[in-house]
Amino acid sequence: MNTPMTRIFLILSSCALATGVACDKKERDDPAATSLAPDTNDENTGATKEVEPAKDAPAELNDALMADIKKVASACEIDVKYHNVKCTGDEYKALRSSFTKKTYDRVEVIDTMATALTDSDPKVQSVAANMTYSVISGFPDAKIGDVPTGSARRMLETFGKLDDPAQRAMAYTVYVGTLAGLNDEVYTAIEKHPRPSINPYAFEHVMKYGRLTAFPKIQELAKSEDEKTMRVAFNSVLNMNKMSDEEKNEVCPWAKGYLSSEKDAQFLGAGRVMLRCRGEYINDLLAEGEKRNKENKFTRDYTMVYRDICFSMVKGLIDEAGVQAQCERNYKLLEDVTNNEETDSTARGLALFGIYYQRRDQKSYDLMKKYKDHKDEKVKKYANESMASLEKHYLKKK
Repeated sequence: MNTPMTRIFLILSSCALATGVACDKKERDDPAATSLAPDTNDENTGATKEVEPAKDAPAELNDALMADIKKVASACEIDVKYHNVKCTGDEYKALRSSFTKKTYDRVEVIDTMATALTDSDPKVQSVAANMTYSVISGFPDAKIGDVPTGSARRMLETFGKLDDPAQRAMAYTVYVGTLAGLNDEVYTAIEKHPRPSINPYAFEHVMKYGRLTAFPKIQELAKSEDEKTMRVAFNSVLNMNKMSDEEKNEVCPWAKGYLSSEKDAQFLGAGRVMLRCRGEYINDLLAEGEKRNKENKFTRDYTMVYRDICFSMVKGLIDEAGVQAQCERNYKLLEDVTNNEETDSTARGLALFGIYYQRRDQKSYDLMKKYKDHKDEKVKKYANESMASLEKHYLKKK
Protein backbone atom coordinates (compact mmCIF):
# COMPACT_ATOMS: atom_id res chain seq x y z
CA MET A 1 0.00 0.00 0.00
CA ASN A 2 1.38 3.40 -0.99
CA THR A 3 -0.12 5.70 1.65
CA PRO A 4 1.21 9.20 2.53
CA MET A 5 2.85 7.74 5.65
CA THR A 6 4.53 5.07 3.54
CA ARG A 7 5.97 7.69 1.18
CA ILE A 8 7.38 9.69 4.13
CA PHE A 9 8.95 6.54 5.53
CA LEU A 10 10.59 5.77 2.18
CA ILE A 11 12.07 9.26 1.96
CA LEU A 12 13.45 9.08 5.50
CA SER A 13 14.86 5.60 4.88
CA SER A 14 16.61 6.69 1.69
CA CYS A 15 18.27 9.59 3.55
CA ALA A 16 19.46 7.29 6.28
CA LEU A 17 20.85 4.77 3.80
CA ALA A 18 22.66 7.43 1.81
CA THR A 19 24.19 9.30 4.74
CA GLY A 20 24.17 6.86 7.64
CA VAL A 21 22.08 9.29 9.70
CA ALA A 22 18.47 10.34 9.75
CA CYS A 23 17.43 13.42 7.75
CA ASP A 24 17.06 16.58 9.81
CA LYS A 25 13.89 18.63 9.89
CA LYS A 26 15.12 21.18 7.33
CA GLU A 27 15.70 18.43 4.78
CA ARG A 28 12.31 16.88 5.44
CA ASP A 29 10.52 20.19 5.06
CA ASP A 30 12.52 21.24 1.96
CA PRO A 31 10.54 20.54 -1.24
CA ALA A 32 13.82 20.39 -3.16
CA ALA A 33 15.02 17.58 -0.91
CA THR A 34 11.92 15.46 -1.41
CA SER A 35 11.96 16.13 -5.16
CA LEU A 36 15.28 14.28 -5.34
CA ALA A 37 13.93 11.24 -3.54
CA PRO A 38 14.25 7.95 -5.46
CA ASP A 39 11.35 7.10 -7.71
CA THR A 40 9.99 3.88 -6.19
CA ASN A 41 8.57 2.99 -9.59
CA ASP A 42 12.10 3.04 -11.04
CA GLU A 43 13.80 -0.35 -10.96
CA ASN A 44 17.16 1.41 -10.48
CA THR A 45 16.63 2.48 -6.89
CA GLY A 46 18.50 5.62 -5.96
CA ALA A 47 18.27 7.32 -9.36
CA THR A 48 17.15 10.94 -9.32
CA LYS A 49 14.79 12.53 -11.75
CA GLU A 50 16.38 14.83 -14.30
CA VAL A 51 15.81 18.54 -13.88
CA GLU A 52 14.91 20.45 -17.03
CA PRO A 53 17.59 22.96 -18.08
CA ALA A 54 16.86 26.60 -17.47
CA LYS A 55 15.09 28.29 -20.35
CA ASP A 56 16.64 31.23 -22.17
CA ALA A 57 15.58 34.63 -20.88
CA PRO A 58 13.18 36.50 -23.18
CA ALA A 59 14.39 39.31 -25.42
CA GLU A 60 14.71 42.76 -23.90
CA LEU A 61 14.74 45.60 -26.42
CA ASN A 62 16.24 49.03 -25.80
CA ASP A 63 13.69 51.45 -27.20
CA ALA A 64 16.05 54.42 -26.91
CA LEU A 65 18.73 52.73 -29.00
CA MET A 66 16.20 51.65 -31.60
CA ALA A 67 15.00 55.24 -31.83
CA ASP A 68 18.59 56.44 -32.30
CA ILE A 69 19.16 53.90 -35.09
CA LYS A 70 15.99 54.98 -36.86
CA LYS A 71 16.98 58.61 -36.46
CA VAL A 72 20.24 57.93 -38.30
CA ALA A 73 18.40 55.95 -40.97
CA SER A 74 16.04 58.86 -41.54
CA ALA A 75 18.49 61.77 -41.36
CA CYS A 76 21.54 60.37 -43.16
CA GLU A 77 22.42 59.06 -46.58
CA ILE A 78 22.25 55.27 -46.38
CA ASP A 79 23.75 52.95 -48.99
CA VAL A 80 21.50 49.91 -48.64
CA LYS A 81 23.64 47.82 -51.00
CA TYR A 82 26.96 48.21 -49.21
CA HIS A 83 25.51 49.34 -45.85
CA ASN A 84 27.50 52.55 -45.65
CA VAL A 85 26.30 55.54 -43.62
CA LYS A 86 27.05 59.15 -44.54
CA CYS A 87 25.71 61.99 -42.41
CA THR A 88 25.97 65.75 -42.87
CA GLY A 89 25.05 66.21 -39.22
CA ASP A 90 26.27 64.54 -36.01
CA GLU A 91 23.61 61.84 -35.82
CA TYR A 92 25.91 58.86 -36.38
CA LYS A 93 28.75 60.41 -34.43
CA ALA A 94 26.41 60.79 -31.46
CA LEU A 95 25.34 57.17 -31.78
CA ARG A 96 28.96 56.04 -31.82
CA SER A 97 29.84 58.11 -28.77
CA SER A 98 26.90 56.62 -26.85
CA PHE A 99 28.84 53.34 -26.81
CA THR A 100 32.15 55.02 -26.04
CA LYS A 101 30.51 56.76 -23.09
CA LYS A 102 28.75 53.49 -22.20
CA THR A 103 25.30 55.00 -22.45
CA TYR A 104 24.45 51.68 -24.05
CA ASP A 105 25.95 48.39 -22.88
CA ARG A 106 27.18 46.20 -25.75
CA VAL A 107 25.89 42.98 -24.24
CA GLU A 108 22.53 44.37 -23.19
CA VAL A 109 21.70 45.64 -26.69
CA ILE A 110 22.29 42.38 -28.60
CA ASP A 111 18.56 41.70 -28.90
CA THR A 112 17.98 45.26 -30.09
CA MET A 113 20.64 44.84 -32.79
CA ALA A 114 19.08 41.55 -33.91
CA THR A 115 15.72 43.27 -34.21
CA ALA A 116 17.17 46.23 -36.12
CA LEU A 117 18.95 43.92 -38.57
CA THR A 118 15.59 42.46 -39.60
CA ASP A 119 13.58 45.70 -39.51
CA SER A 120 11.10 46.25 -42.33
CA ASP A 121 13.02 49.38 -43.38
CA PRO A 122 16.16 48.45 -45.40
CA LYS A 123 17.84 51.66 -44.21
CA VAL A 124 17.44 50.63 -40.59
CA GLN A 125 18.92 47.23 -41.49
CA SER A 126 21.90 48.93 -43.12
CA VAL A 127 22.57 51.23 -40.16
CA ALA A 128 22.46 48.22 -37.82
CA ALA A 129 24.76 46.21 -40.12
CA ASN A 130 27.22 49.09 -40.26
CA MET A 131 27.14 49.39 -36.48
CA THR A 132 27.98 45.72 -35.95
CA TYR A 133 30.98 46.19 -38.24
CA SER A 134 32.33 49.57 -37.20
CA VAL A 135 30.77 50.69 -33.91
CA ILE A 136 30.28 47.62 -31.72
CA SER A 137 32.40 45.09 -33.59
CA GLY A 138 34.09 43.86 -30.42
CA PHE A 139 33.48 43.22 -26.74
CA PRO A 140 36.43 44.63 -24.76
CA ASP A 141 37.37 42.56 -21.70
CA ALA A 142 34.51 40.14 -22.30
CA LYS A 143 34.89 36.46 -21.45
CA ILE A 144 32.94 33.32 -22.18
CA GLY A 145 29.67 33.35 -20.28
CA ASP A 146 29.20 37.13 -20.35
CA VAL A 147 26.62 36.96 -23.16
CA PRO A 148 23.22 35.43 -22.29
CA THR A 149 22.46 32.32 -24.33
CA GLY A 150 19.00 33.60 -25.22
CA SER A 151 20.37 36.78 -26.80
CA ALA A 152 23.05 34.80 -28.61
CA ARG A 153 20.60 32.29 -30.04
CA ARG A 154 18.32 35.05 -31.28
CA MET A 155 21.29 36.75 -32.93
CA LEU A 156 22.33 33.49 -34.58
CA GLU A 157 18.78 32.95 -35.81
CA THR A 158 18.72 36.48 -37.20
CA PHE A 159 22.08 35.96 -38.89
CA GLY A 160 20.73 32.92 -40.70
CA LYS A 161 18.00 35.06 -42.26
CA LEU A 162 20.28 37.86 -43.44
CA ASP A 163 21.32 38.26 -47.04
CA ASP A 164 23.49 41.28 -47.87
CA PRO A 165 23.84 42.53 -44.27
CA ALA A 166 25.26 39.13 -43.23
CA GLN A 167 28.76 40.03 -44.39
CA ARG A 168 28.89 43.10 -42.15
CA ALA A 169 27.33 41.31 -39.17
CA MET A 170 29.42 38.16 -39.56
CA ALA A 171 32.20 38.77 -37.02
CA TYR A 172 29.79 40.35 -34.52
CA THR A 173 27.51 37.32 -34.65
CA VAL A 174 30.41 34.92 -34.13
CA TYR A 175 31.66 36.94 -31.17
CA VAL A 176 28.20 36.94 -29.59
CA GLY A 177 27.79 33.20 -30.03
CA THR A 178 31.23 32.19 -28.74
CA LEU A 179 30.97 34.55 -25.77
CA ALA A 180 27.75 32.74 -24.86
CA GLY A 181 29.57 29.39 -25.08
CA LEU A 182 27.44 28.23 -28.01
CA ASN A 183 30.30 27.11 -30.23
CA ASP A 184 28.48 24.23 -31.91
CA GLU A 185 25.53 26.45 -32.74
CA VAL A 186 27.89 29.05 -34.17
CA TYR A 187 29.53 26.43 -36.40
CA THR A 188 26.14 25.26 -37.62
CA ALA A 189 25.02 28.81 -38.38
CA ILE A 190 28.18 29.38 -40.44
CA GLU A 191 28.01 26.10 -42.32
CA LYS A 192 24.32 26.42 -43.14
CA HIS A 193 24.38 30.07 -44.21
CA PRO A 194 23.27 30.47 -47.84
CA ARG A 195 25.82 33.15 -48.72
CA PRO A 196 29.13 31.73 -50.02
CA SER A 197 31.01 34.67 -48.49
CA ILE A 198 30.19 33.39 -44.99
CA ASN A 199 31.51 29.83 -45.02
CA PRO A 200 34.38 29.32 -44.28
CA TYR A 201 35.40 32.95 -43.72
CA ALA A 202 33.37 33.46 -40.54
CA PHE A 203 35.50 30.80 -38.85
CA GLU A 204 38.35 33.34 -38.76
CA HIS A 205 36.60 34.91 -35.78
CA VAL A 206 35.81 31.91 -33.57
CA MET A 207 39.03 31.95 -31.54
CA LYS A 208 39.07 35.69 -30.78
CA TYR A 209 36.75 35.17 -27.82
CA GLY A 210 36.20 31.41 -28.01
CA ARG A 211 39.96 30.94 -27.43
CA LEU A 212 40.94 27.30 -26.84
CA THR A 213 37.31 26.15 -26.68
CA ALA A 214 37.19 26.72 -30.46
CA PHE A 215 40.60 25.20 -31.13
CA PRO A 216 39.37 21.65 -31.95
CA LYS A 217 37.25 23.06 -34.77
CA ILE A 218 40.17 25.08 -36.11
CA GLN A 219 42.41 22.01 -36.00
CA GLU A 220 39.81 20.22 -38.09
CA LEU A 221 39.61 23.05 -40.63
CA ALA A 222 43.40 23.28 -40.97
CA LYS A 223 43.41 19.74 -42.37
CA SER A 224 41.07 20.72 -45.19
CA GLU A 225 42.10 20.20 -48.81
CA ASP A 226 40.65 23.63 -49.60
CA GLU A 227 43.28 26.39 -49.49
CA LYS A 228 40.97 29.16 -48.34
CA THR A 229 39.76 26.99 -45.47
CA MET A 230 43.35 26.30 -44.42
CA ARG A 231 44.09 30.04 -44.41
CA VAL A 232 40.96 30.75 -42.40
CA ALA A 233 42.02 28.22 -39.77
CA PHE A 234 45.42 29.80 -39.15
CA ASN A 235 43.97 33.31 -39.31
CA SER A 236 41.58 32.35 -36.53
CA VAL A 237 44.54 31.48 -34.31
CA LEU A 238 46.17 34.80 -35.18
CA ASN A 239 42.99 36.62 -34.18
CA MET A 240 43.59 35.62 -30.56
CA ASN A 241 45.01 38.72 -28.92
CA LYS A 242 47.79 38.25 -26.38
CA MET A 243 47.98 34.48 -26.19
CA SER A 244 48.57 33.21 -22.69
CA ASP A 245 51.28 30.66 -21.89
CA GLU A 246 48.60 28.00 -21.61
CA GLU A 247 47.30 28.88 -25.06
CA LYS A 248 50.79 28.90 -26.55
CA ASN A 249 51.46 25.48 -25.06
CA GLU A 250 48.52 24.15 -27.06
CA VAL A 251 48.78 26.18 -30.25
CA CYS A 252 52.52 26.47 -30.92
CA PRO A 253 53.47 22.76 -31.06
CA TRP A 254 50.41 22.13 -33.23
CA ALA A 255 51.31 24.88 -35.71
CA LYS A 256 54.96 23.80 -35.78
CA GLY A 257 53.78 20.48 -37.22
CA TYR A 258 52.71 22.30 -40.39
CA LEU A 259 56.07 23.97 -41.09
CA SER A 260 57.10 21.03 -43.26
CA SER A 261 53.82 20.98 -45.19
CA GLU A 262 54.08 21.07 -48.96
CA LYS A 263 50.86 23.07 -49.02
CA ASP A 264 51.83 26.72 -48.90
CA ALA A 265 48.60 27.78 -47.18
CA GLN A 266 49.51 25.53 -44.24
CA PHE A 267 53.20 26.43 -44.20
CA LEU A 268 52.57 30.19 -44.37
CA GLY A 269 49.85 29.99 -41.73
CA ALA A 270 52.11 28.03 -39.43
CA GLY A 271 54.95 30.47 -40.07
CA ARG A 272 52.84 33.42 -38.99
CA VAL A 273 51.89 31.57 -35.82
CA MET A 274 55.59 30.93 -35.13
CA LEU A 275 56.08 34.71 -35.15
CA ARG A 276 53.68 34.86 -32.20
CA CYS A 277 55.25 31.90 -30.43
CA ARG A 278 58.81 33.33 -30.64
CA GLY A 279 61.77 31.64 -28.88
CA GLU A 280 62.82 28.28 -30.24
CA TYR A 281 59.93 28.31 -32.68
CA ILE A 282 61.71 31.04 -34.65
CA ASN A 283 64.70 28.71 -35.00
CA ASP A 284 62.37 26.07 -36.43
CA LEU A 285 60.95 28.61 -38.88
CA LEU A 286 64.44 29.69 -39.97
CA ALA A 287 65.56 26.09 -40.47
CA GLU A 288 62.59 25.44 -42.72
CA GLY A 289 63.30 28.60 -44.74
CA GLU A 290 66.94 27.59 -45.21
CA LYS A 291 65.85 24.13 -46.35
CA ARG A 292 63.38 25.52 -48.87
CA ASN A 293 65.92 27.96 -50.27
CA LYS A 294 68.44 25.15 -50.83
CA GLU A 295 65.71 23.25 -52.65
CA ASN A 296 64.94 26.37 -54.77
CA LYS A 297 61.40 26.47 -53.34
CA PHE A 298 61.48 29.87 -51.64
CA THR A 299 58.62 31.89 -53.14
CA ARG A 300 57.70 35.57 -53.03
CA ASP A 301 54.92 34.77 -50.55
CA TYR A 302 57.45 33.42 -48.05
CA THR A 303 59.11 36.81 -47.77
CA MET A 304 55.96 38.15 -46.09
CA VAL A 305 56.72 35.85 -43.13
CA TYR A 306 60.50 36.13 -42.99
CA ARG A 307 60.48 39.91 -43.15
CA ASP A 308 58.63 40.07 -39.81
CA ILE A 309 60.96 37.97 -37.66
CA CYS A 310 63.08 40.96 -36.60
CA PHE A 311 60.90 43.95 -37.44
CA SER A 312 62.77 46.63 -35.52
CA MET A 313 59.83 49.05 -35.50
CA VAL A 314 58.22 46.92 -32.75
CA LYS A 315 59.65 48.36 -29.56
CA GLY A 316 61.75 45.89 -27.59
CA LEU A 317 61.25 42.99 -29.99
CA ILE A 318 64.86 42.59 -31.07
CA ASP A 319 66.14 43.16 -27.52
CA GLU A 320 64.80 39.83 -26.29
CA ALA A 321 67.38 37.25 -25.24
CA GLY A 322 68.72 35.29 -28.20
CA VAL A 323 66.87 37.35 -30.79
CA GLN A 324 69.92 39.13 -32.21
CA ALA A 325 71.44 35.82 -33.25
CA GLN A 326 68.15 34.83 -34.86
CA CYS A 327 68.05 38.16 -36.69
CA GLU A 328 71.53 37.71 -38.14
CA ARG A 329 70.56 34.23 -39.26
CA ASN A 330 67.41 35.62 -40.86
CA TYR A 331 69.28 38.40 -42.70
CA LYS A 332 71.72 35.81 -44.06
CA LEU A 333 68.83 33.63 -45.24
CA LEU A 334 67.21 36.55 -47.06
CA GLU A 335 70.50 37.52 -48.71
CA ASP A 336 71.03 33.91 -49.75
CA VAL A 337 67.58 33.98 -51.37
CA THR A 338 68.55 37.24 -53.11
CA ASN A 339 71.63 35.54 -54.56
CA ASN A 340 69.84 32.37 -55.63
CA GLU A 341 69.57 32.56 -59.41
CA GLU A 342 67.17 29.60 -59.46
CA THR A 343 64.62 31.61 -57.48
CA ASP A 344 61.89 33.79 -58.95
CA SER A 345 63.11 37.36 -59.65
CA THR A 346 60.38 39.01 -57.61
CA ALA A 347 61.08 36.71 -54.67
CA ARG A 348 64.76 37.64 -54.82
CA GLY A 349 63.98 41.36 -54.84
CA LEU A 350 61.47 41.07 -52.01
CA ALA A 351 63.94 39.05 -49.95
CA LEU A 352 66.45 41.90 -50.20
CA PHE A 353 63.72 44.40 -49.39
CA GLY A 354 62.86 42.24 -46.35
CA ILE A 355 66.27 43.03 -44.83
CA TYR A 356 65.69 46.79 -45.18
CA TYR A 357 62.13 46.38 -43.90
CA GLN A 358 63.38 44.87 -40.64
CA ARG A 359 66.66 46.72 -40.15
CA ARG A 360 66.55 50.37 -41.17
CA ASP A 361 70.09 51.46 -40.47
CA GLN A 362 73.50 52.17 -41.98
CA LYS A 363 74.35 48.49 -42.15
CA SER A 364 71.35 47.83 -44.38
CA TYR A 365 72.21 50.88 -46.48
CA ASP A 366 75.72 49.55 -47.08
CA LEU A 367 74.28 46.18 -48.04
CA MET A 368 71.86 47.75 -50.54
CA LYS A 369 74.74 49.56 -52.24
CA LYS A 370 76.14 46.17 -53.22
CA TYR A 371 72.98 45.44 -55.21
CA LYS A 372 72.10 48.87 -56.66
CA ASP A 373 73.43 47.89 -60.11
CA HIS A 374 72.49 44.21 -59.95
CA LYS A 375 71.78 42.44 -63.24
CA ASP A 376 68.45 41.18 -61.94
CA GLU A 377 66.00 44.04 -62.44
CA LYS A 378 63.88 43.23 -59.37
CA VAL A 379 66.90 43.01 -57.10
CA LYS A 380 68.20 46.30 -58.51
CA LYS A 381 64.78 47.95 -58.12
CA TYR A 382 64.34 47.01 -54.45
CA ALA A 383 67.95 47.88 -53.59
CA ASN A 384 67.56 51.41 -54.93
CA GLU A 385 64.12 51.92 -53.39
CA SER A 386 65.46 50.80 -50.00
CA MET A 387 68.43 53.15 -50.25
CA ALA A 388 66.20 56.08 -51.14
CA SER A 389 63.93 55.39 -48.17
CA LEU A 390 66.87 55.07 -45.78
CA GLU A 391 68.36 58.33 -47.03
CA LYS A 392 65.10 60.20 -46.70
CA HIS A 393 63.74 58.89 -43.42
CA TYR A 394 66.30 57.05 -41.31
CA LEU A 395 69.90 58.07 -41.86
CA LYS A 396 71.28 61.42 -40.84
CA LYS A 397 74.52 60.82 -42.72
CA LYS A 398 74.51 59.13 -46.11
